Amino acid sequence: MLPAFISQSLAKQILRTGKSINFLRVCCDDRGWADAATEAATAVGTTTTRGSLGYGETDALESLVTEAAKRIDKHLLELMHKRYMFKEHCLAIKRYLLLGQGDFVQYLMDIVGPELSEPANTISSFKLATLLESAVTSSNAQYDGCDIRSRLRVKMMPHNTGDRGWDVFSLEYDAGVPLNTIFTESVMTRYIRVFNFLWKLRRVEHALTGAWKTMKPNCITSHFFSKLPQAVKFQLILTSRKCQVLWDEMNHFVSNLQYYIMFEVLEVSWSNFVKEMELAKDLDDLLAAHEKYLFSILEKSLLGERSQDLNKTLFVLFDLILRFRSHADRLYEGINELQSRTAESSANSRDKVKSRGKSNDKSSEPGSWLGEGRKAFTQRAGEFLRNMGNDIDAIGKDYATIFEGFISQLPVQQHIDLKFLMFRLNFTEFYSQLHPITRGNLF
Repeated sequence: MLPAFISQSLAKQILRTGKSINFLRVCCDDRGWADAATEAATAVGTTTTRGSLGYGETDALESLVTEAAKRIDKHLLELMHKRYMFKEHCLAIKRYLLLGQGDFVQYLMDIVGPELSEPANTISSFKLATLLESAVTSSNAQYDGCDIRSRLRVKMMPHNTGDRGWDVFSLEYDAGVPLNTIFTESVMTRYIRVFNFLWKLRRVEHALTGAWKTMKPNCITSHFFSKLPQAVKFQLILTSRKCQVLWDEMNHFVSNLQYYIMFEVLEVSWSNFVKEMELAKDLDDLLAAHEKYLFSILEKSLLGERSQDLNKTLFVLFDLILRFRSHADRLYEGINELQSRTAESSANSRDKVKSRGKSNDKSSEPGSWLGEGRKAFTQRAGEFLRNMGNDIDAIGKDYATIFEGFISQLPVQQHIDLKFLMFRLNFTEFYSQLHPITRGNLF
């Protein structure tokens, strides 16, 4: 129940100013608000001969409340930015939880990769914390202030039987008091969701890069290619070609998705957030600007409630790419073994030729591939390459089907920014021509 001389708008302003004062007193342990209130009364000049507002001086009361609110809010924002470095902590979260610090992320992924490949229940959090510290000190992150670096920690998510370290690893950032008024537990949970998505995307990119380093088809096969039997040679060409083509498709998707996320989502959202942060007039404005920033990232990254189906499809694509990496490693491990067996066989043949002199036994000629052991090896090599080719075909078929479903769902999303992703994925209209029936759905 409000007095008749206090309007609803004035009551709301008094309540909001009271919240700001309470935040300064309790959370910031600051007494500067009292000076700001005194200065407001002096500036407005509302005191009477009795030293306070008189009965019926409604206009003077409104002027006093407005001026006091303005000065207290200004003091609060200065405190948040200068003493508690709000913007710097937001930037630190962007660099670490949103993976904006490229050299740190790359080094961290390189050194924790072997550990995270182990079962989740066997991984030591202390060891991961040590590896995190190593990644910080070995990258440009070492130049951040000690206060910021000390807030970055390893967080292991709850895991189920069969989970690997990759499935449960996460980073968290402890903003501390009074910044936890903005970075609440709910807010940090959403940041971790974004981190898990970006970490999976970086892991997939890392896997494709590793697959390419493993493949290097010309370097691997050129110096022993001519020594292979014709059937094995043909199967090797066919299987390697399938592997390269599928790698190209996956790399095109991942590189363009990553570009979209890093620039069209994270950087654009950050730029808008900085502008609104600078225009904020009170703590509520700051909270609203940060909430809008985080909401924008979640929605545009396909992590919002309206994009759950698309997000599930995206993670299925990620899992297929990781499965492809595993098969590519097996394929080229087999090719390396084939290379070493070929070299060993050629060396043995040369030794036999020297020992038999002018013998007419044609099975001992180098490169003849007529020995029983050599025939069995040739048969096994051909069978291995055929099986690997069939496995890659199966992965490619699953990938094409799911990717077609993913790309057909993009236009029905509510975010205009997804058009940038659609354009990058289909800028040559390859998928439109490949599936002309769905052309109208793609654009």
